[in-house]
Amino acid sequence: MRRSLTLALALALAPASAHATTLDRVVAIAGDHVILLSEVQARAKPYVLLAAQQEKDSLALARLTTKALRETCERMIDETLVEDEANRQHVVVDDDEVDRAIASVATQNGLTLTELYREAHNQGYDAPTYRAEIRHQVLESKLAFRIAKVSDASKIEAARKQLLADLRARVYVEDRLAP
Repeated sequence: MRRSLTLALALALAPASAHATTLDRVVAIAGDHVILLSEVQARAKPYVLLAAQQEKDSLALARLTTKALRETCERMIDETLVEDEANRQHVVVDDDEVDRAIASVATQNGLTLTELYREAHNQGYDAPTYRAEIRHQVLESKLAFRIAKVSDASKIEAARKQLLADLRARVYVEDRLAP
């Protein structure tokens, strides 16, 4: 009784102009994980900046920004599910594997490592974020390879898609940004 009386008194004395301010919001749930709007916005920043450079029409820019946020949120859901599955199967990616993958990307694009990191920076990625992105791609490929059990790129890509579909089917996933 005393608690409700204190609450009633506090509400009565609160200024009429008081209002709540939303600091952040949940935009997705993947299993036991919550993904916040601020996290999606931070990850989508390179794509939003690129869209802003290419598109001057405000309506088209808003559409591109919304699309970038949605796609980034979907990727973050997949990443979360892949990380959980990798932990369950005790699959890890060490720094040497990430270094080799980055060197391979540089070679495929005819760039030095410095040029590759500079290009990544120009696209809005700092070195740790770029390495984390590559690390996740390697981890996802390792899990897909376990399913495909062959090194044929098309079969691994099909296995990757199947892996993601299976992971999404196994746990509760809610994407509040999806149309």
